Amino acid sequence: MIPLKRSLLLVVTLTGLLPSWAAIDTSFSEAKLGQGSEVVLQSPDKRWKIRTVKPTSDDGDMRVYLRGVNDTHEHLLTEYFRTAGVIWSPDSRTIIFLDEHSAEDTRVKVFRVEPSGATAVGNADASLRRFVRSKLGRSRILFVVLQVSGFNGGRDAIFDLTITYLKYPQKDGPSAEMNARISLNLRSYTVNQIGT
Repeated sequence: MIPLKRSLLLVVTLTGLLPSWAAIDTSFSEAKLGQGSEVVLQSPDKRWKIRTVKPTSDDGDMRVYLRGVNDTHEHLLTEYFRTAGVIWSPDSRTIIFLDEHSAEDTRVKVFRVEPSGATAVGNADASLRRFVRSKLGRSRILFVVLQVSGFNGGRDAIFDLTITYLKYPQKDGPSAEMNARISLNLRSYTVNQIGT
């Protein structure tokens, strides 16, 4: 897998939570992770490396490790079963891990990088799901697909979401989709909608 680089994007926000023409930095480093693929992704400041390791048995999960470029010891960040994505914030202080449980369901983990290593912080996934629930009321959520579209300074991660839900929770159909652009504050883990 080849790490991807993005460039700068300007967006117009609808709710005024960000400035009218907010510069969203899309120059973050990311890698798509598959089952059985070993990947190395270096942080933008070149001080850290994320590495994936194949499971030792056929039924094991892939492991994701972090180590400083001058360190010999690695720290286990997380594991995943199917596919995933790992994203470095432009300031190298945050790692966002998108665990794709199925083709249409993504879970989020956020890690804060300190000189001693990385620590899982907050519960970003729960915050995102509470936000989705608040928008859909009693509708039954079927799938949530997330993609990081950029960062607003070191403060916010910007996500694009596609939510598939049942219009009538007491029935099996029909389903509908909702798209939203949200910001996740990387300090308080609060979620705000900034577009549709």
